[in-house]
Amino acid sequence: MFVSRSARPKPGELSPHPLNASPPAGEVRRDALLDRWRAAGPRSLVLLMAPAGFGKTTLLAQMRDCLAEDGVRTAELLLRRADDCAGGFLRQLCLAVATLRDHETPNVADPFGGLLSISNQFVLLIDEVEHATDRDVQRLLRELLERLPRHGAVILAGRQAPELGLGRWRAGGQVLEFGPEELRFSVAEAERFFRLRGDRLGEEDLPAAWAWTEGWPAALSLLSLAVSRRGCGARWGQRLSLSRENITAYLLEEVLADQDTGMRRFLMHTSILRRLEPSICAALLPDIDCDAMLRAAQRTHVFVAPAPDRPGAWRHHRLFADVMREQLQREAPALLVQLHRAASDWFAEHGRPSPAIEHAIDADDTDRAVRLLSEHGLQLLQQGRMRALDRWLSALPPGALAREPLLQTVMVWSRCFTQGAQSAMQLLQALDFRDCDDPVVLASLRALLPVLLCMVERYAEGDAAGTEAIAWLPTGQPFFDSILLIVMGKLALVAGKPGDAHRFLADARRAAVDSQFSRMFNESVEGMLDLREGRLRAATARFRIAVNAGARAGELPHAAGNAWAGVLYSCAVYESGDIPAAERLLGVYLPMARQAGLADHMVLTHRMCARIALERGQVDTAFELLAELEYLGTTRRIRRVAANARLERARLLLLQGHGKASQRELDAIRDDDWSSHPYANGVAQEVDDLFIGQRRQDLHVGDPRRAAVLLKAELQRAPLADRRWRALKLRLLLALALHRAGDTAAATAEGFAVAQAAASEGFVRVVLDEGAVVRPLLRRLVEQVRHAAAPAVDPIQVAWLQTLLAQCGGGGDDAPDDSGVRPAALTELLTSKELQVLRLLADGYTNAAMATKLFVSENTVRTHLRHISAKLGARTRMQAVAIARRLALVD
Repeated sequence: MFVSRSARPKPGELSPHPLNASPPAGEVRRDALLDRWRAAGPRSLVLLMAPAGFGKTTLLAQMRDCLAEDGVRTAELLLRRADDCAGGFLRQLCLAVATLRDHETPNVADPFGGLLSISNQFVLLIDEVEHATDRDVQRLLRELLERLPRHGAVILAGRQAPELGLGRWRAGGQVLEFGPEELRFSVAEAERFFRLRGDRLGEEDLPAAWAWTEGWPAALSLLSLAVSRRGCGARWGQRLSLSRENITAYLLEEVLADQDTGMRRFLMHTSILRRLEPSICAALLPDIDCDAMLRAAQRTHVFVAPAPDRPGAWRHHRLFADVMREQLQREAPALLVQLHRAASDWFAEHGRPSPAIEHAIDADDTDRAVRLLSEHGLQLLQQGRMRALDRWLSALPPGALAREPLLQTVMVWSRCFTQGAQSAMQLLQALDFRDCDDPVVLASLRALLPVLLCMVERYAEGDAAGTEAIAWLPTGQPFFDSILLIVMGKLALVAGKPGDAHRFLADARRAAVDSQFSRMFNESVEGMLDLREGRLRAATARFRIAVNAGARAGELPHAAGNAWAGVLYSCAVYESGDIPAAERLLGVYLPMARQAGLADHMVLTHRMCARIALERGQVDTAFELLAELEYLGTTRRIRRVAANARLERARLLLLQGHGKASQRELDAIRDDDWSSHPYANGVAQEVDDLFIGQRRQDLHVGDPRRAAVLLKAELQRAPLADRRWRALKLRLLLALALHRAGDTAAATAEGFAVAQAAASEGFVRVVLDEGAVVRPLLRRLVEQVRHAAAPAVDPIQVAWLQTLLAQCGGGGDDAPDDSGVRPAALTELLTSKELQVLRLLADGYTNAAMATKLFVSENTVRTHLRHISAKLGARTRMQAVAIARRLALVD
């Protein structure tokens, strides 16, 4: 992280180098850019985008110092190519949040929530953002910007901006941008740069040097190093005709020529390292005092600076390191291989298998890489290091694992949780284990096959394979034994056999080793059972434990498989009614769920995000999320996922008053009815399936009496005794159907039964997700409670009812007209601007988008929305839209 400074340099003085404790000679303070930045006022987002060597990191540090002077807290994230994944980005975000919160242990499950809990002004400085090429990382960056509190800001620096959809931000005037043209040195800055570095360019040489480099700071810096000891005569001037593409290589060669033999050797040999530490450098250069060499390199600013993420370590400037490696490859390719091998040996000896494997692969030393992976692969698998394992094993040449059947199975495991179960199945089918008699390999395969079959929803085959494998337990391999038992518990759960599921999971705990992955898996399935059986509080605790099971030293786990637990935790938080926290969690886990490809998890994340968007009045966003879910289900050939997208779209259309369109969506998925399947108890279908969707349709626009009859019959089915979450939803729909049918006494009795069960466990969304139609029933229950005798009143139940009544949407057809006025009167009561805002709100516009379209501030939009809600008698945006549609104020 950057180290804050309290004093701001005076004009003309040098600012601190972003990564150095003291400023290097010749670093020019960019006063013109800093003044423009400050004059622009508060902006949510600042972009510093330009090719390498334009001083983005330096300007970022100078901005940091200005913020420190103003008392604004900052934290830095340095994106790297190796961390271009959701886990890598979230790991850095957690550390940044910890820095901003005085180094409190970060909540690995909810880093966005950590940002929202910061009360003071802060700025996140994110450097080398061009490495955010992964779609999931880009989604997380967008989520970060969307969830940023008003007192927070982000400065992004990099070679190019990732796909963040910044059009709306730019249109709203929330972005300040500095590109190559702004970041180029002016002639005056170039002159000051050379002067501060002690170079003596003649007046005739300076314009030529500036024109040659086009004000490119890196080229000016390299040029300065090249000519400082030679003067500025014809020797370099005659070579100005070199093409722009050769400038960097030429200048770096000149820099190297200026170094003594020891320094040149040190810089080239250590260029293979991501981080420079004296001990590892000494392993590559045993005859050199590497600690002294590092200090000398830092003092002379030969492209070495302290590493921001590892105290006591250093790093090469990226541009310099790239050219050093290229030079080393040209001059001594055999030496390059030897250096990677030496680095691999050092890291292996010091118990750091990951960089040891990296360097073995970089050395193209297949035997060494395979040996290290054989030694550490199982341990890394147990830690959940799925992404790293997949990357390393995929980098090996074909046939490298021919004699390593255990590593072949590890490759399938890692492929499953990074590229999806379908890809892993294809890999498994391509491998041949027929002649293998290794007991560890066989234990791995027996656990692996039912896991894969379960993930691709071939449940009957998975159950058969798992049942056959169970006969071999114990195998002497507790990790694989525990995974097999856990997946059998999951299969029993979806088969509607909770007793068997509990027994399998208890056996898995007894067989378990100290494995983060198996603990995450076990707690996740246990939590699913708790949730299914109506124990929301216990489920939430288990899911939280599961999410944190893979964290090490305050970091997020590296496995994409963490989505298994994270999505379920998001679901429990959402169900408890904590929408802001659920929204932050879904921003983290939705991309992971899409990548892992688990059907239930994809459905849950997209469904919850769509419902939250609808709650926010962002109707277009809700439909887009469901379209994305349907696309995922179609392209991945998972019919249940695509059908669930249409099921949720039917619900959304119904709540908007489009009954016919809603019924068409339900009719379209009737052939994909999974409720009658023997394995129909997936968590995504517990409270939302075709039966519930059709009863919801009957309730709103059909025959509520028919709905009540069918719901009563469904509630009498024996399996519902162990599916209390589902029973809670069915009983709520029954109460609503009875209320719509006019049987208020029976509706009240059922409503109190729902309140008693839901209030004790904190269920909220199971009720509120039914929309405005629940309000009349809740109002009646609250009135009944108010008139009840004191001993009969349960204070928890009363508080629950009052909370839900305050939060629920606008009154449905059965609710009284809260506005107290008719449409004609309302049209006169609402101003023309308020009507405009109301119509944009109904179309799903956000506050920022409405402000842009109406050419007003967001504060003005919020004021209009408050006036609209007061005049309509609405408590939420969604309620205001519902009332407006009922009164024909909007389409």
